[in-house]
Amino acid sequence: MRGNLAVIAAAFAALIVGILIGHVAASGEADVSAERLAEARADRDHSREVARALRRELSRAEGRAKEAAAASTPPEPKPTAKPRPKPKPQPVRVGDGTYLVGEDIPAGTYVSPGGRLDGAPCVAFASTEPGDLGTWLRGNTSEGQNIVKVSAGEYFSVQYCRPFVRQR
Repeated sequence: MRGNLAVIAAAFAALIVGILIGHVAASGEADVSAERLAEARADRDHSREVARALRRELSRAEGRAKEAAAASTPPEPKPTAKPRPKPKPQPVRVGDGTYLVGEDIPAGTYVSPGGRLDGAPCVAFASTEPGDLGTWLRGNTSEGQNIVKVSAGEYFSVQYCRPFVRQR
């Protein structure tokens, strides 16, 4: 496009000069006056200035177009790793001992298959004080399955039991 603009500007300048020369020849004047020649040269110089200005503007426009194209090009996506599968949460198991619910173990319902194999009954209860039967809230003493629901802030005491497992 830049080359086309220069050709157009040169053709324009030649056209003006040709018109002036033709005008002088048509009027029958054989001598080209210095004044008309100066005008033709001034017109030619002006045409060259216009052509230079157009080339500069074209160059600026091309630069802006390149910048706009670069700005609108989205960045290449980064390769992503396949997400790893989340591990399955392990069930909460509780053996003999006293636990503060909400700190040592989560609140919920815990189930044990019963007492240990030595025949002792399973004792499990929730209380407001650690291991204190006097503040008993709920629980069981049994040789078979034992189910106890505990809430945050309570103590869960377990004795002589096979492990309790928290149910979801």
